[in-house]
Amino acid sequence: APTTRDSLRREHGPNFVGIGSKTSQEWLFKWLKDTSRYHAETKMPNLRLSDQEAADVASYLTSFKKD
Repeated sequence: APTTRDSLRREHGPNFVGIGSKTSQEWLFKWLKDTSRYHAETKMPNLRLSDQEAADVASYLTSFKKD
């Protein structure tokens, strides 16, 4: 089957380039805590992050803004 953007996302996850311009820190926090809630067939493992760890990662990722 040909490689498509959707098939790449299913295999490798979302592109975090400029993620801070695409979504909120709150959404990223919820996604990090429970990725399967957003895509039941996700290949991303449950990272078992504490609330503080998830908040720190979300804060870091949302610092990536597009110019």
